[in-house]
Amino acid sequence: MGVVLYEAVTGRLPFTAENPIAVSMKHVNEVPRPPRELNPDVSDGMNAVILKLLAKDPANRYADADELAEDLLRVRRGAPPVVAAVPGGAKTVKAPPPGRPAPTTRQPAAVRSRRRRTRGPLILGLLLLLLGLLGMGWALAQGQGTGGGAVEVPSVEGLARDEAVSRLQDAGFRAEIQTRQSGEEDSGVVVDQSPNGGGRAPEGSTVTLTVGAGARTVSVPEVRDLGFADAEAELTNAGLVVGETYDVPSDVAAGVVLEQGIAAGSEVEEGTAVNLGLSTGPAPTTPSPSDASASQQPDGGASADPASASASARPNADAGEAQKDAQKEAREAAREAQKEAREAAKDRAEEIRKEAEE
Repeated sequence: MGVVLYEAVTGRLPFTAENPIAVSMKHVNEVPRPPRELNPDVSDGMNAVILKLLAKDPANRYADADELAEDLLRVRRGAPPVVAAVPGGAKTVKAPPPGRPAPTTRQPAAVRSRRRRTRGPLILGLLLLLLGLLGMGWALAQGQGTGGGAVEVPSVEGLARDEAVSRLQDAGFRAEIQTRQSGEEDSGVVVDQSPNGGGRAPEGSTVTLTVGAGARTVSVPEVRDLGFADAEAELTNAGLVVGETYDVPSDVAAGVVLEQGIAAGSEVEEGTAVNLGLSTGPAPTTPSPSDASASQQPDGGASADPASASASARPNADAGEAQKDAQKEAREAAREAQKEAREAAKDRAEEIRKEAEE
């Protein structure tokens, strides 16, 4: 009880040391420093009660809870305690020499009877009083800690890390830094703090700052010479997306990636779109002019009549149109295949993401 009251009114323990054994030795061999020396707001009466509770010899402490309750009630009313000694008061309780019991005074039977009758209310009053004293001690201790109590916490959100730490230190606080992913614009900037700015906290306490680490970057994979579906899957697995696609005339099979908008190995922000250039496929073959002339010459080198030449040229023209139509259909089929591949890759990427979250 004495240790609890001592810490409540002073904000510290009566004995401190590097280890529990050393603390125990101090309890046995040393006299605690009077609470009033550490906190001048402690009254003489409360000072005397606490010192009596901490007396080395049990005979010098309170005999029972009734005596303690009576003294605490008197201190609560502003009167000096009866049992405990008050420095400079009319009554002093001397500690007996080592080995001798403390002298006691036998009280009249009427007083002892009254105490027995009032023991229940006194114990209840003692408990209520202790709660009040603990609250008062805590309030007093706030003014005895480092820096003199609670002060306003400066708001440092939106400031650069070094500037925020400097402002907190100037205000008497310590800073603890933690990071989290953020937009590139918040990289190195305080995005959150605890306690919040404008609140109050004990001077010398720690303020936790959350600093933006910028966006997560990923490496762009090599997707040239891959089919569109494979290329999109590679980009998705790397945390990227397919941007715009455009045609690249080539004899390579239609739909193969020939160009990528961002070079392989580049470090970019996660989610960046990569444009792809896709092969249109080989162009359809058409008959050469020499073949057409030869087809118009009859055997023996004699030229055919105009009607025959016109009739033979008409099928060639129709064949050219058919080849153009076939080429157009092939390009449209390639684009449709690319579209279906993109949809399939997106579905697969979504499945991979859900599996990762699970």
